[in-house]
Amino acid sequence: MINKSNNDGVSKNTSSNFSGVVTFNDYFLKSKENGKSKKFNTPSEIPPQISTNHILGALPDFDIVRLFPHLEFVFLPSGEEIHPADELSRYIYFPETAVVSEVCDLADGNSIETAMVGSDGATGLEAILGLKPPPRRARITIEGNAWRIKTDILKQEFVRAGKLQMLLLDYINRHINQISQRLICKSFHLIEKRLCCWLLMLHDRVKNNQLKLTQENTALLFGAHRPSITLAAQALRGKGLIDYSRGGISILDRQGLEYSACECYSVFHLNHSNY
Repeated sequence: MINKSNNDGVSKNTSSNFSGVVTFNDYFLKSKENGKSKKFNTPSEIPPQISTNHILGALPDFDIVRLFPHLEFVFLPSGEEIHPADELSRYIYFPETAVVSEVCDLADGNSIETAMVGSDGATGLEAILGLKPPPRRARITIEGNAWRIKTDILKQEFVRAGKLQMLLLDYINRHINQISQRLICKSFHLIEKRLCCWLLMLHDRVKNNQLKLTQENTALLFGAHRPSITLAAQALRGKGLIDYSRGGISILDRQGLEYSACECYSVFHLNHSNY
């Protein structure tokens, strides 16, 4: 179990392919799997799918052995804020099953999501680049698991100029592309089409037809009034594309959602999947 401190993650049991907390200690990888401890003494013995995160999963074995002793596996509940606005984070998070929303808050109380991060990337990378703290905060939209590492440790790895640096810079470029396209989408496209696009983006990252979302939370991330989201959701349900209840949204017809989404989704999908 990982203990919670300020912005350090959440004290809960994890649930993953390992069925327990995974720790990495120097050159030995140990995991609790069904109550039994496993030890891997060399890189060749480490399971190839140790991480489904696109960045961590693409690292060569010698980087894995060096980096993983510093990684912690945490469970992130929906609504948890992992990076406050205007602060550089002590930790960088690499989501596995969790989805993180980067949110900007306005003086009038409105908020809007500027980007989402799932297993395709990492959060808090402004601290790695030495930039000023971002004015947006990062909160968990879909609960799940993630790896985290202290920012100072990842900085040291970044300046090695190896594969990790290349992967992080590539992801940062993709992240900027997402933010730019989201601005275009917000400015020119109807809410119903935008909602299709947003649900597809979540589905790409969660890979589950059941999304634990509320219309209130969706409206908050959209920067739209709840009645507008309700009307758009009702229209999609009327077409048989989704269903929803108080606690979530179900994807019924993904192909239909793709057909009904605005043109931005093809950009987002290519940006997300072309690794």
